[in-house]
This record gives sequence, structure tokens and C-alpha cells, in this order.
Amino acid sequence: MKNRDFFANNKGFTIVEVMVAIAVMALAIVSVFSMLSYSIGGNARGKVLTESSNLVSQHIETILSLPNNHVWLTDNDGDGTSQDIDPNNNGIDDDDEGAPVPAVDGDPDFGLDDTGADADWSIADNSNDYDIFWNVAVDEPVPNINTIRVIAIKRSGLVARRVSVDFYRMMLF
Repeated sequence: MKNRDFFANNKGFTIVEVMVAIAVMALAIVSVFSMLSYSIGGNARGKVLTESSNLVSQHIETILSLPNNHVWLTDNDGDGTSQDIDPNNNGIDDDDEGAPVPAVDGDPDFGLDDTGADADWSIADNSNDYDIFWNVAVDEPVPNINTIRVIAIKRSGLVARRVSVDFYRMMLF
């Protein structure tokens, strides 16, 4: 039996072996860059979501610190007041529930989803490119309790990002 030295073979690699190695390396590099770009995009979306949530939380704290008779705690446009019936007491704007378009009063969900000019109140946070809206549904879900929805929408970027939080405020004077 001959004793062969592995490194003594000077034949080298064939062109096919080199091409296969390059293809495997290229596939690995493309996969890594794909995962990297997806991760960067996810981090950017997470950053916007965190900023939005923080702004909404700050605004909720501001609203909670207001006295009950403050104007910001009123339904500015009347779409979240007693004209919206809820006979089933299920928290759903029953006069619009299952109604064909247009809805009975045109404001499903007591007007809580309104943004832009339709919102009860709004503030532009120009330092962070956000618009913050809040809507009040009076005596919903029960008398003397108002539902307030705060909505933050990021203005810049290709896709608008939106975060909304509902909370309840007891309105006893």
C-alpha cells in the first residue's frame, strides 16, 4: 500500500468545482443580505410603533390630568353623543351595525375612528412628524363614563403608521 501525501497532489480544483463553490457562496451571501434587510425594515417599523405608543401614552396622561369640565373632554362634533343608540348595551353603535353604506348616521363606532377634520380634537407634533387625534363618545359604554380614543399617525414615510388606544374616563362632577 502506498503512503500518499494529501498535499503532494498538485492537480488543484476543476472549473466545475470552482463554479459550484461560487454558486453556494453567492446563495449564502444573498440569503444573509435578505435577512439583514428584512431585519432593518422590522426595526424601523418597531421604532415607529414605539414612538407612536409613547406619544399616545403621553397624550392619555395629559387628558387624564384635565378637569372633567375641560373642553377637550367633550364630543366636539356630536357624533359620539346620545343620538347613537346602543339598546343591546354591547358597546356597538347599533344604528350603524350591519347597516348598508351609508350608515344610518354615517358615524359607525360612535365616531371614535375619526381622523383629520372629522376628529373631535387634534394636535400636530411637528417635531416627530405625527398627527394626534382624539375622539370622545359621551356616556358610552354606560352613563357618566366617556370612551376616549387617542390616535397617533406618522406623517412621513411611504406608509402611514397608526396606533390607537381606547380608555374610559368617569365624568362625575
